Amino acid sequence: MNEKKLALQKSRAGHIGNLTKVHNEITPLMESDGSSEEVLRERMKFDEAWCKFVDAHESYLELLDSPTDALVLEKARTTYDEQVKRKLDLDFDVRLWHKYREPERGEYNSMFSGETRGSRRSGVSGASSRLSTVSRKKEKLALAQLNLRQLKIRQQLDEQQHAGKGRARNSKKKRVT
Repeated sequence: MNEKKLALQKSRAGHIGNLTKVHNEITPLMESDGSSEEVLRERMKFDEAWCKFVDAHESYLELLDSPTDALVLEKARTTYDEQVKRKLDLDFDVRLWHKYREPERGEYNSMFSGETRGSRRSGVSGASSRLSTVSRKKEKLALAQLNLRQLKIRQQLDEQQHAGKGRARNSKKKRVT
C-alpha cells in the first residue's frame, strides 16, 4: 500500500511539473506575440495535463487514511488549491490576451472564450471546448470531493479532541474523589 501511495505521489508531482512546463511555454508565446493557433495548442496541452493531474490527485487521495495522513491530506489540498489558482489565472490571462489581440469576434475568439458557434467551429476548436468543459466539470467535482474529505477529516479530529477532553475530565474527577 505504501508503495502505491509513493508511486501516486510521484506521479502527481510529475503532473504538476508538466503543468508548470506547459504554463511556462504559454506565457512567452503571449508575451512575444505568438499566434492564436500556437497559444490554443499549448492551452489544449495544459488542459490535457490538467485532467491527468486531477486523475492522479484523486487516486492519491483515495489511498490516504484520514486520521493517520491528516497532514499529508492538508498538504495535498494546499497544493491542489495552488494548481487550481494557476489554472484559473492562466485561463483568464489567455482569454484577456486573446480579447486584446483580436478584438473582432472571429472564429478564434470563440475558441478561447468557450462560446459555441457550431457552423464556424472546426474540429480542433470543438475538441478544445469539449475538453475545457470536461476539465471544468472534473475540476468542480475534484474540488467538491476534496472539500468533503477535508470536512470529514476535521469532523473526525474534532470528535477525537472531544473524546480526549471527556476522558481527561473523567480522570480528573476520579483523582479528586
